[in-house]
Amino acid sequence: MNRLPIALGVTTGQLALITAAGMVIPVAAPVMAPIFDIDLALLGSYSSTVYLLGIFTNYVVGSLVARYASVRVTQIVLVMAALALIIALPGGLAALAMSAILFGLFGTISGAPSTDILARLTTPRSAALVFSIKQSGQPLGGVLAGLAVPALIVAFGWRGPFVAVALVLLLSAIAMQPMRGRYDGTPDPSVRIRFGNMGQTFRAVFHDKDAGIFAVAVATYCGVQIAFTAYAVTYLVDRLGYSLAAAGGLFAASQVAGAVGRILWGVVGARFDVVRPLFGALGPAMMIAATAFASAAADWPVAAIGALSVAVGITAVSWHGLMFTEIVRLAKDKSDVGVLAGGVIGLSCLGAFVVPLVFALLLKFTGSYALAFIATSLPAGVMGLAVMRRGRRRPAVAALPAD
Repeated sequence: MNRLPIALGVTTGQLALITAAGMVIPVAAPVMAPIFDIDLALLGSYSSTVYLLGIFTNYVVGSLVARYASVRVTQIVLVMAALALIIALPGGLAALAMSAILFGLFGTISGAPSTDILARLTTPRSAALVFSIKQSGQPLGGVLAGLAVPALIVAFGWRGPFVAVALVLLLSAIAMQPMRGRYDGTPDPSVRIRFGNMGQTFRAVFHDKDAGIFAVAVATYCGVQIAFTAYAVTYLVDRLGYSLAAAGGLFAASQVAGAVGRILWGVVGARFDVVRPLFGALGPAMMIAATAFASAAADWPVAAIGALSVAVGITAVSWHGLMFTEIVRLAKDKSDVGVLAGGVIGLSCLGAFVVPLVFALLLKFTGSYALAFIATSLPAGVMGLAVMRRGRRRPAVAALPAD
């Protein structure tokens, strides 16, 4: 039996659920802020807190995968993400901070184990498309959050989406149990989990200039995406005057575009063997799209705002499949994929921490969403050009099975 379709479906689904869990608070922020008297800019920093902790956990995820194997690590991630939502149920700043800490420690590390699972089953010819389809789970999770969170709030109050998403996460963790041992490697209990592994992972990322430039670009891209995710709905409600449901719908449109873009760019990258140059081109494109989105006015037609949301989605939310394809390409062999993926994702978490934090500070002290969006997207444009100048890294190597 071909295991790839099952593995791809499961890894895509778990990524969608983890993403939806991480977006519950950002989407619900306009409702929760007045209830608990919390500044909207401070609520937006939830994402920064999550990714600050993700910096550290992603630098040890390689050893977690080696010790427990990828399916078990994914199950742990799902359970801990559910607990993070449950912890937030009392509401208030302290509960939300605890939720952010727990989600940051576990919710950000799902990329490495899922990449390890698929790398065992994917060929060089299909890698770009496979990883792009898998990564489409992230914007699909955004669609789920953008549509379901407002509806659940209307039906059950602000706690409704927290409980509903937590239950689905727990059921999904249980459903993955039959995959253990068939879709991942053999657990190695002798592997020690320690932060000393960070040095080894960091060296794996920066073993040459091409890999280093690529990793820094990933960090800037992720920063733009997370800033948009954290503040798009708030911007549409607070500055452009949309209802929460309408803003959630526009946000969902951007995530649909991101999902389509991930598959589209995967097909283009695989068909024309331009994974790295295409990844680089998305940097300037997302900078232009974010700038245009930030320039919107309340009297603009809904269609125009929707088109700008889609433009951000298809650029800033669409590059992840290309990223994982390049990670697998850069890895020396299968055993390096988890370590290298953890390292690159760790740097992406650094970008996801710093950029929304800068956004929050700019918004707090200037009150300008436009300035915040433009300033935080500029580094992505610069690094995208740097990646394009380096060109393609090299042909795929032994980390993928032969055709």
